[in-house]
Amino acid sequence: MAQARRHPTVAKPLPAISPRLARLGREVLVIAFAALTLYLLVSLLSYSQQDASWTFTGGSDDVRNLGGRFGAWFSDLVLHAFGYSAYLFPLIFGLLSWRTQRYQKQPPARYVRFVHTIGVVLAVLSACGLENIHFAREIAGLTFEAGGWVGSLSGVWLLESFGIVGATVIFLVMLVAGVSWALDVSWFTIMDQIGKWTCDGADWLVDRGRAAIDLAQGVQSRRQRQEAVADLRKGLGNKSPLRIEPKINQPKTGARIYKEKQTAIPMFVDDRVPKGSLPPLSLLDTPEPLGGGYSEDTLGMMSDLLKKKLLDFNIEVSVEAVWPGPVITRFEIDPAPGVKASQPEAGQLQ
Repeated sequence: MAQARRHPTVAKPLPAISPRLARLGREVLVIAFAALTLYLLVSLLSYSQQDASWTFTGGSDDVRNLGGRFGAWFSDLVLHAFGYSAYLFPLIFGLLSWRTQRYQKQPPARYVRFVHTIGVVLAVLSACGLENIHFAREIAGLTFEAGGWVGSLSGVWLLESFGIVGATVIFLVMLVAGVSWALDVSWFTIMDQIGKWTCDGADWLVDRGRAAIDLAQGVQSRRQRQEAVADLRKGLGNKSPLRIEPKINQPKTGARIYKEKQTAIPMFVDDRVPKGSLPPLSLLDTPEPLGGGYSEDTLGMMSDLLKKKLLDFNIEVSVEAVWPGPVITRFEIDPAPGVKASQPEAGQLQ
């Protein structure tokens, strides 16, 4: 008789968590880490040796710690274990909160978490050791040792084996490596960034210095210009009346010259050449004088302008006379005492 075969039961896969629930869970975890960071920091800051805690030997149960009984026990324990390096624990939980927020979409690999953990451990150990070696006298009056029990064990052993210089170098190397691994930072990148900020700051200071110098020079030039204008206005207020030379009229041409010009020339006789092929002889007559010209006020303004322009080149002059003309107006100027003899004594303004 054939026996019935049993089919192996296949385990049903667990339903996957929806991305929304996973994101909400990570947000709650970020908030929890942030709150824990604040709570631990408050507990450490409000630590009192008179609280009923781990190392308290009195009979009172009073707790003054703002974190309550748990805060008193926590602060007393971590301060005796790690010294003032215990203040790194709120920073560690703050770092966890930041990392949880950063890796919401894709969590890091396991080896990355392992490296981060090793970095945190090295940073805490090195901080405790350095505190025990170099800051023992500063906290000698407290109930806990510098660096706590961890710093006492590691610092004493390295101090006896390598001396204070060797122990300090080892702890510093551990601190640098721990901070670099825990925070995923490159010290060379930090140095490059600091160098860039330094160069940018130096360039900014140089630019601001140049701008300040230019501004100071501009203010000084403006002040000098205002003083020069004030002196010029004072001089213009007391100036003597400008002497404007009269125009020289050309003498009238007599009638005799016109008669001599109109003498018949054989080649210009009208009956020998085609009519209208030669220009008229009136084109050779003296042109009529042009009218117009500048008024006395305009000539005075032009002389003042000439004095101001020459004053821009540190040449102080006075206009003695003006010869107006239809095309070129001439000014007779008198340089002030002290001006070099090579400076021109007459100017022309078109």
